[in-house]
Amino acid sequence: MPGDLLPPGLSLSGDLSRVMTVVGSEPVNGFTDEQDAAIRRRAGDLFLDAAAGSGKTTVLVERFTRGVVDDGLHPAGILTITFTDKAAAEMRERIRKRLRRVGASEAARATENAFISTIHGFCVRVLRAHALAAGVDPGFRVLDELEAGQLADAAFEAALVDAVENLPGALTL
Repeated sequence: MPGDLLPPGLSLSGDLSRVMTVVGSEPVNGFTDEQDAAIRRRAGDLFLDAAAGSGKTTVLVERFTRGVVDDGLHPAGILTITFTDKAAAEMRERIRKRLRRVGASEAARATENAFISTIHGFCVRVLRAHALAAGVDPGFRVLDELEAGQLADAAFEAALVDAVENLPGALTL
């Protein structure tokens, strides 16, 4: 069986064995060596940085799927952060489809509550769950881009005025 030729600790479940062919002891699966290494790595955190169109999302989807199917992780126990809400929604949908393809329908449904979001979305979720412990108003809201820009401009101006007024030998206007 192809799965018997894989390195120890990398088992195949569901239909994963049908999407991989093994030549010698190396899988031929359409991934580059770097992508394959990122998919196989199980220990520690992983920060994936690569150019647009290089397959980052595909690698993350496969890592997520193998974590659930092969390693027995629950989807809610995997943190997946991306840069935009659109990318997070696409990631969730692709993970859901991949899990369904490998016969993990229950896990596919569980992705609805998984931490697949932007860093902002993740932080909001954590702060809402622990607002009082974090010392923030539980009714807080995230500023939109215009409000954030106005607040940044006001903070910069205040800091500049403070610096000029409090510098030794500063000019007074």
